Amino acid sequence: HYADELEAQGTEKNIKRRFHGTSMDANCRFGFDQTQRPCQSPTCAVCCIAARGFDRSHVRGGGAQMWGGALRYGTGHYFSKTSSKANDYAAGSEREGKHGGGNMPDGTGRTAQFRIMFLCSVQLGNTYNDTAGRLEEVNLRP
Repeated sequence: HYADELEAQGTEKNIKRRFHGTSMDANCRFGFDQTQRPCQSPTCAVCCIAARGFDRSHVRGGGAQMWGGALRYGTGHYFSKTSSKANDYAAGSEREGKHGGGNMPDGTGRTAQFRIMFLCSVQLGNTYNDTAGRLEEVNLRP
């Protein structure tokens, strides 16, 4: 585990709660319909994370590429301390529906947009502040 690796290196654990937004398959209803279990699709990021956790072999630049950019800090899982940033990356999970499958909390039959985000305990290890705004993969520390 990452925690054991950090401890062996004498690195601070530095665990924080962070948000993660991602996409899901178009037909998946997990998270929106409480009776649904995670789907079995290997391309449904929400269900893969919910069923098996974060896996580095599934890391790709989908979210960054969706915004027309590149990965700012190389390959890896991206988390944010602000839910609004994670919400930007959760656009691929957006669904329209009614709260709890029934009426909206105000009693109307209106629908609303919903997105899925994860609130995670993230072991940051050692952190540093970047003033460049983007680092090339070759300049990143392992």
